[in-house]
Amino acid sequence: MPRAHTTVTLPRVLMEFLGRFGARPDRGGGTFSRSNVLARHLDLYAGVVHNSDPRVTRGFPQPYYDLTIALLSDPWSIRARDIPLLPELLRALPEFQDLARQHGVDTAAYLRALGELAYSERLVLIARAEEQHAPPPTEP
Repeated sequence: MPRAHTTVTLPRVLMEFLGRFGARPDRGGGTFSRSNVLARHLDLYAGVVHNSDPRVTRGFPQPYYDLTIALLSDPWSIRARDIPLLPELLRALPEFQDLARQHGVDTAAYLRALGELAYSERLVLIARAEEQHAPPPTEP
């Protein structure tokens, strides 16, 4: 895979996380260089997002998916610790009822189906919402 060179500043907690997998400063680009360990973990994350789409894994209906993407208009504000609470967070949004009605979704059935999703499936919904709502990429 071709490499692009960039500098990324990570919070200490993420540096410690990578360190648990052997990450260390290594300008030679060895197996355990921070860049390579980070790249491996981003690849794993991408695999989870690719393989855990609840429409495929659980038959999550398209209207539920579309409603979730619409409700998650600020997905970058969701943290890992929030993912287990996703049904409650979405239900508490002021626009929840109106958007559910617009998408023709029964709210009780939707919240039940959302609550049955695994953490990784909920993560996919957040990742897809971020793709949908992110500004367009800038040209290099």
